[in-house]
Amino acid sequence: MLLMAACGGESGPDSRAVEFEADVALIKELWRGFSDSWSEGLEAGYGYVADHNHPVLECETADFETYRLRLPDPFRWELVVRDTSIERDDGWVVQDAAGVGVVPDGRIYLHQGTSVYRGDFPTETRENESHSAILDGEAVFFFPCRD
Repeated sequence: MLLMAACGGESGPDSRAVEFEADVALIKELWRGFSDSWSEGLEAGYGYVADHNHPVLECETADFETYRLRLPDPFRWELVVRDTSIERDDGWVVQDAAGVGVVPDGRIYLHQGTSVYRGDFPTETRENESHSAILDGEAVFFFPCRD
């Protein structure tokens, strides 16, 4: 079969399906890292968000200070993406740092997941929908950093 594929007798794997599977793996890894970062504390969580946020939002770790002050410490946030829900969402519009609606760079994906919040309060679980992008071979997300 390999010889036939190499000689053009059979087509190889659908490149879009291969790209999609690779993107799903990157998105899942992004959100696993997000969840892991919160186990190290608020600063680590917001640092991870700033480092993995889409550049169109122009966020830095210090931009999240107003949010940090609203959270109890300890605070843990786990977000698990349902990989079966991941789908392309080309043309999705996000507000950039200036508040202008733009279609961000990269391959944009919409997905559903479950967030679990833990700390010195009753554990809370919420279902959510969010976007991620594949940009320059890496997964990034979209967290607003300004009120």
